[in-house]
Amino acid sequence: MAIALDLFTVIVRIDALENLGGLEAFIEWVPNSTFCHDEQLARCSFMDSSDALEFIDGLFLRGLETKSLEAPDVTLANGMTGQVKPACDWLQVAQYKARWIAWRTGEEVTSISAPRGWNPEQPPEFEQMSHEDAAQRLQFLRRDENVEVFLDRDTGREVFVGRTNLPLEAMFEEAREVVFQHLRQPGGPPAAADAHPKLRRCIEMLQIFTERRPDTWSAHWLLGKAWHALDDLHQAHARLSQAIALERDNQAVTRELAGICLELGKPEEAVVAAELAVAQAPDDGELLGNLALAYLLAGRHDQAQTTIEHAIAQAPDDPINRNIRQVIDSVVAGKIPQPRKLADLA
Repeated sequence: MAIALDLFTVIVRIDALENLGGLEAFIEWVPNSTFCHDEQLARCSFMDSSDALEFIDGLFLRGLETKSLEAPDVTLANGMTGQVKPACDWLQVAQYKARWIAWRTGEEVTSISAPRGWNPEQPPEFEQMSHEDAAQRLQFLRRDENVEVFLDRDTGREVFVGRTNLPLEAMFEEAREVVFQHLRQPGGPPAAADAHPKLRRCIEMLQIFTERRPDTWSAHWLLGKAWHALDDLHQAHARLSQAIALERDNQAVTRELAGICLELGKPEEAVVAAELAVAQAPDDGELLGNLALAYLLAGRHDQAQTTIEHAIAQAPDDPINRNIRQVIDSVVAGKIPQPRKLADLA
């Protein structure tokens, strides 16, 4: 048996899905109505290649091997040319009448599994264009829900492209909005349970974004804050560390990483991040208070006392820094044990 190809077709070996929920799980992951399968292969297709690649990125995050050029579990076939990337020794492709089909190597082709509407006698209506040709010929007109509409300058006709995923920029903005709605302060309560599905969806979108644009520090920062809202401090720490590796001169990065380190009981690392933050704004009372806490948890009492006095001098009426000074004084006087993380101060 074989499967039909059309436009940009993602093909998965069914045996690779065994430990991930099987074919039933794959059906749930497919974002449109193009799913079909034979005994060996499952597939879905997309009108836009970037949607197909984003779907493959999601499969990688779920545990399928998509990066190996030697033995990938997933490949992408072009239903207009028959080209397969990456090429796989487990897949055969051939033209059948006006269309293309694929099957598992070694299997006999006796029938074709295809989504509704697939006709081997009818060539694909969608014209294959290079990115350069599309940029010259197609003028974006509007977006109608999940359909992007372009004007083909050569023919004067409108071209409709169905999208199953948001473009990267729209994906980033949607995730950013949700994360900012659920920002969590270090030591504060995590997001309510009813917000978890939205946050996990944001994480999925941001992971796809960082796969494509790994040098965007703000995407890593948002991922860190999303994981923080879900109370996964280790994931938050990993993502914020990546953000600070890309951008050391932004208070949002250094401040938040310092806070996560204080929660995790990494006081010396918190000191480094908090000192970076203060270096950017030496008279910021909040940042000075954070640095004083980092010094305290690192056992550097003299620096903690000096720093908190400087913080209070900048904002004498700030009750938070006055409370921090009381805690520091209590630790120095031996009234309370030496804390190592924020929870010890509760």
